[in-house]
Amino acid sequence: LACAVYAISYLRLRTERPNRVFVASLLAILGLLSAGHQARHLGLLWITTEAVTLAAVPLLHFNGTSRAYEATWKYLLVGGTASGVIQKAPCPVVIVPTRKTAAVIATPALKTT
Repeated sequence: LACAVYAISYLRLRTERPNRVFVASLLAILGLLSAGHQARHLGLLWITTEAVTLAAVPLLHFNGTSRAYEATWKYLLVGGTASGVIQKAPCPVVIVPTRKTAAVIATPALKTT
């Protein structure tokens, strides 16, 4: 939200560049961040995180300089590599106790003599 407030004064200083793409990207990022914040499913959270990454690309390239172009490509390559590594990483298995497993855990072992 602070970025949205700061963007108003920033765009007033940068009148030589059209701001339609900047504003659309900023609104998309704010909407996706809100959706990710309200996500109750890990898959939806992952999708919104990746979409925020892609929506930030036009903001990186907004200046149109060679350094901005280089930063945009580095951002995409590093982000894509990190996403690929995270997707291929083994996930820990979580066992959620149910009534049956809780009963098995709570039942003392039978002694055989």
